[in-house]
Amino acid sequence: MDSLSRKELENIIESSLRLDRSKGTLDQDARPFVIGSLLRGIPAGELEILNLAGARFGYRHVGFSLDSVFTMSTEDIVAKAQMVSPYIDTLVTGFIDEETFGYGRSLSETLSNTIQVPLVSMMDDIYAPQPALGLLSTIWGELGNIEGRRIAISWGYGSRFTHQNLAHSLLTLGAKLGAEMVVASPPEFSLMRRIIRNAEQLAEENNGSLVEATEFSIPSINADVVVGLNWTSLDDFSYPDKVADKAKKYKHWHFTKSLLGGRSLFITEPPIQTDLLASMDLIQSRNNLTPKALGRRIQVLVQSIRFVSQLSAEGLRASLI
Repeated sequence: MDSLSRKELENIIESSLRLDRSKGTLDQDARPFVIGSLLRGIPAGELEILNLAGARFGYRHVGFSLDSVFTMSTEDIVAKAQMVSPYIDTLVTGFIDEETFGYGRSLSETLSNTIQVPLVSMMDDIYAPQPALGLLSTIWGELGNIEGRRIAISWGYGSRFTHQNLAHSLLTLGAKLGAEMVVASPPEFSLMRRIIRNAEQLAEENNGSLVEATEFSIPSINADVVVGLNWTSLDDFSYPDKVADKAKKYKHWHFTKSLLGGRSLFITEPPIQTDLLASMDLIQSRNNLTPKALGRRIQVLVQSIRFVSQLSAEGLRASLI
């Protein structure tokens, strides 16, 4: 989403919060608004969100198969996207390659620069813009504008070890929105340096800030919101056993109600890893915003599709990756 201005980003979030989830369609024409998807290697929950959004907002979703996608050439995948494009209104993509880090991002960028239909990326192996916007929208709905708010993105102990893509997007978008960003992780689980450098520049341009920490010191951070995520080690992303061994010495990176105190809110990527990432008392507390995240994800996806569709109607190339 690097091409988005801060104002456009704020508009997507604020417009999504105003959506009435019980009615309304993406298009007022008599014909149905058709969303096509090309998805491979991403969590099953992303497809569920696509289908829920369609059911709520009256569009038709058609999933196009990409069997053995990572044995196909990029040219073959682009050709398939171009083949289906005349029959859909927007293409939603999601690509993660468990063997070649960065290929999913490269493919997303290639499609964005090639096909004529508007494109919205759910996620790839480096960025996860839609999940990140969903969490930020949830926080925004609770706190209002997040400019000047302190948001701590912290690694936590768990068993899922997802890609760093969500943390990357949260850090980037939060910095662009002028938040005071803190990213905390053990040294073995640090985020990509180029993502950190980009976020530092965005924070400077938008009156925000960015601080890194390698100790689990949540109370001293004094955050408005703590985002707890269990991401993998960049060096061993395709070797889950090695990652699990590295993580064992950081079991104390565990979020509890007493640790956060009464002031800090908490949110994570659903489903919550109960008693691994976060304690039951925190999960059941009012400070936990995670139960609200699914609805925000749906609203943000619909508003993102509306945004790129409007740009396309104005004759502009439209993509959110």
